[in-house]
Amino acid sequence: VNLGYFTQYCVCKGQVQQEFMVACETGEDVCPHKGWLHPECTDDLKDLSIDEIVKIDIWYCMDCRKSSH
Repeated sequence: VNLGYFTQYCVCKGQVQQEFMVACETGEDVCPHKGWLHPECTDDLKDLSIDEIVKIDIWYCMDCRKSSH
């Protein structure tokens, strides 16, 4: 299995092997995590259920929120 593809996403860079990921609205070209993160790797989503997460319309990762201010 080539894990190189997975190491470009999320703050964990492939350490977490989880298929469910959330999209950062900044997008793949701007977000330092290529626009995709595991909920458990984020401070604001890690304690939410999948049902709660899918109800979120717009979400920005912590690094993109910091850089926008």
